[in-house]
Amino acid sequence: MKHIIILTTLLILASCTIQPTYDFNTICTEQTCFDVKIPMTDELMQKGLMYVEEMDDSEGMLFVFQEPAIHSFWMKNTKIPLDIIWLAENLTVIHIENAKPCIEDPCRVYTPKNNSLYVLEINQGLAQTHNITEGSVFHFS
Repeated sequence: MKHIIILTTLLILASCTIQPTYDFNTICTEQTCFDVKIPMTDELMQKGLMYVEEMDDSEGMLFVFQEPAIHSFWMKNTKIPLDIIWLAENLTVIHIENAKPCIEDPCRVYTPKNNSLYVLEINQGLAQTHNITEGSVFHFS
């Protein structure tokens, strides 16, 4: 009986464990760093920055995919203009788009020409302000 109670208690505790929803990291170029929120579930990756009203210029969201591919993005329900920056596996910028909030339906889809493993979203204009261009290289801090 004692073993059943211990086993039941362990199962209850395991079911109550909170799964991580976001990871946090810092990604930098030579000029600047961004504190990024990394969605850890498919649902959060699909939501992205939808409904976010504002974001600090030192913040961003970093999408980390399982493998390099053509990863397209859109701005449905996104309220702030963004720079969408696609990064190769070695963290080199391969494409940048200045994306506006979507007010029409269907929303524009932003697609890079080459495969990426990461996509960074920051406030629009910051890529230009910090001289982030195709070929710029990021690193994790």
